[in-house]
Amino acid sequence: MGPLALVIFSVIFPLSWADPVYTKFPIVPIDETRQGNKARVAYDLWREGMTYNVEGACKERVNRWSTWNGGLEGNILIHTKDEGEMENWSVFLVFDREVDSFSCYDGVVVDTSSNQTFKVKPKGWNAKSTAGSQRQIGINVRWPQNSPEPKLLSMVVNGIPYTCSNGDAEELAAVEVAGLETAAVEAEEPVERPAPAPAPAPVEPVELPENTNSERGVYVPWPKKVLGLYVLLADDDHEGFESNAVWEPRLYEWQQKAANVLFFTFIHPITMDIPKSFENLAKTRGTGVPGAIPSNTVILFAIGGYAYSSKIKPWHWLESREGAEAMAVKVATWPERYGIDGIDLDLEDGAGDTPKAGPMMIHFIIKLRQLQPKMIIGQPTYGFPAVKAEIAVINASWKDKKSTGLADSVGLMVYQGTYALNYVKNYAEASSQWSGFPIKTDVPKNCILLGAKGATGGSTIRTLADATMKNDYLGIMVWYASVKNGEENGLQYAETWDASFSNDTIPAYIETGIRFRAAK
Repeated sequence: MGPLALVIFSVIFPLSWADPVYTKFPIVPIDETRQGNKARVAYDLWREGMTYNVEGACKERVNRWSTWNGGLEGNILIHTKDEGEMENWSVFLVFDREVDSFSCYDGVVVDTSSNQTFKVKPKGWNAKSTAGSQRQIGINVRWPQNSPEPKLLSMVVNGIPYTCSNGDAEELAAVEVAGLETAAVEAEEPVERPAPAPAPAPVEPVELPENTNSERGVYVPWPKKVLGLYVLLADDDHEGFESNAVWEPRLYEWQQKAANVLFFTFIHPITMDIPKSFENLAKTRGTGVPGAIPSNTVILFAIGGYAYSSKIKPWHWLESREGAEAMAVKVATWPERYGIDGIDLDLEDGAGDTPKAGPMMIHFIIKLRQLQPKMIIGQPTYGFPAVKAEIAVINASWKDKKSTGLADSVGLMVYQGTYALNYVKNYAEASSQWSGFPIKTDVPKNCILLGAKGATGGSTIRTLADATMKNDYLGIMVWYASVKNGEENGLQYAETWDASFSNDTIPAYIETGIRFRAAK
């Protein structure tokens, strides 16, 4: 997933989302322009003194919500004075029932093929917002008179998901339309980094045997049950860890024991060049040197992420079939050049909503399958399907719960406690959702990965593991875990999200990894 992403946001909570005492915490002002290519997660919050007919976290962005019999007008805050300069904005709304009409005075309503979900983007002249300024948009909604008022279930502003409910997880699960667009809210605090440690001695890659045990996985078979870690290896917003930075990442011992899949994040979608850090870690697989990747661990390169999707649109190679197929030819060389097993298509909001992105991504996958039939291809997605390219790939990858040979997995970018369980139905039971639901095919449960926050509680991981075994889900994907850089820590975002600094959870990761490896 992955890339997320993935603009990742500065919301820092000291407790696990699974903690029963979690209720109402303040937030740190979020500056989208500083977040980098990271992931994001749903969060909830409460602000006292608000009287609108809107509940939960959505109050943070609603300036006005006036309703009457058959209609409402509202103002939604898209940029606050606390946020820095922003180049663009977007709003995604989900109601609990269909409405007759939805309009926006200050933006363009993007067709979502549903009268229940609405995406709004700028008109052009009002895309940018300067630091210290405040901007809002006005919306107008109509529905039949003397009928129930549509309730706002969720709202996503500039990639930040807000739950419009003060209910707990059980209450949210009971909502028929799970409308929370999710991925990961990531905190980034300025930190003073020590000088990089001396790089360890170069490692000669070992010759990997041909994988004859699985339909997927070039060198290592795609596991029956996955415990996957998104590991941070490249970020152009972090000095010393840019795409062209040379350093020698190594795994912590717990990561060697726990994970059977590693997602390397992130590849820049314009250059599509492999960061040296990716190459340096990948070549350790099976060597046995300290911090090496175990020989039976799958390696996937993650392309894109939230920031590379939101700020770079379109991706040039998704503008034509020729471009998509030419890029597939390039990517098809990665297994032999770098010793990897597949890729993660983290094409998100922005580039993922350009008109050609979905169809061209399908052409890319088809060509890649012709050239490298054993490559694993993962498709991360929000809990509520909202990005057109992700939806297109998922709809094309399964029919009647059977694979068509395109994507191998759907990863739910929902990292709030065990909330990912609430969104499985949007994909496994898509045909049972409302008329016009964007996912048209039922994805087999054993192709669905549950999202988990890296520094969540051990009980959360064990609950997700139990659900995986009971319901035959594919497994768990974790956003995120930092790795070592010599004797120092490598690239890291907020420590409160980092699995490598969650002493309570690490034993649960190891326990789950052993359990999943033993699954038949």
